Amino acid sequence: MRSHLSSSLSVQFIIAIYVRNKIKNIPQLSKIQQTGFSTKKNHQGLGLSNINQLKQKYPTLFVNYRINNNWFIFTLNIVGVDE
Repeated sequence: MRSHLSSSLSVQFIIAIYVRNKIKNIPQLSKIQQTGFSTKKNHQGLGLSNINQLKQKYPTLFVNYRINNNWFIFTLNIVGVDE
């Protein structure tokens, strides 16, 4: 995880969330973050676009998306800091 935090902050905790979903058709990573895009039937495609909005709002939230061997892998790290 690359840090974009000020060196004057002290990390108190890190919460890591890891999600892995099997996919058949591999989408472009730039598309998966768009509102309304989903690889799942009958889904609205809001989850990852909502995560992007949160990422813009909270500087201690770090997101990583990748595709590996037809698995979509999403990692979210929330860093708690003492200012």
